[in-house]
Amino acid sequence: VAKLKDVGITLDISSQTPEALYADNVQLTEIIMQLLDNAIAFSPSGGTVAVHLSAHDADGLLFKIADDGPGIPQARLDHVMNAFSQVDEELSRTHEGIGLGLPITKALAELHGGRLNIVSSEGQGTVVEIRFPASRSRTRADTQNTAQ
Repeated sequence: VAKLKDVGITLDISSQTPEALYADNVQLTEIIMQLLDNAIAFSPSGGTVAVHLSAHDADGLLFKIADDGPGIPQARLDHVMNAFSQVDEELSRTHEGIGLGLPITKALAELHGGRLNIVSSEGQGTVVEIRFPASRSRTRADTQNTAQ
């Protein structure tokens, strides 16, 4: 989808990032795909979506996706976390969807002990951060011991 829309994707993984995350693979994939899909959809042609992974709070995991789209007006930030709500007004909607992506993503992150935060302002793009607690982080040694 990004290639069709001519949206570039950059990936930045900190060397301090935990090697694994104790999480349901299907739900984690859903979180990532929802956030990427939103970021790509709201980025202009020729725009960029930046994906960043790093450690936070004593080796917890910070997953951040930033786009250079139109941003979300401050008055609508809380509203977009409600099921079936959208940034665009119904009659002037410029993007498809039924408004479930962010509420589902937030719920899935919370099921894993995570927190979702949105930083955005009109005309400045949007950054969505999910912070998973250190208790969910795993090193390579942890994952190898579990597999044996």
